[in-house]
Amino acid sequence: MLDSLKEAGGVRLRGEVGEVWVGGCKAGLVYKWVVIGWSADFRMEAERYKLYPDLFKERGREVSLRLNMGIGIVRAEGSIWTDFIADGHSHRALVVKGRRMSWMSQRAASAT
Repeated sequence: MLDSLKEAGGVRLRGEVGEVWVGGCKAGLVYKWVVIGWSADFRMEAERYKLYPDLFKERGREVSLRLNMGIGIVRAEGSIWTDFIADGHSHRALVVKGRRMSWMSQRAASAT
């Protein structure tokens, strides 16, 4: 699959920790994540996740992701595709199917 993504202009990104947001509020974390796909159609897989319960009672599966790449942040929107537990504890494996992804550069601190 990776070869076909290279031919189609897709990406494969990975990182250690990312944030899950729901309705403008931080709703959890993902650990050891990988994003495969392109900006309008991607899949984010995390080895572990932790979701806070209060925000998932009414809002369902729609989430925003902020995935730190060190030199910038990948912002993405999508839906949690796998079954999940939102109880504030760490659990194994989470998949988000995404529909929009963008890159946000971090500004360097000014030298004083």
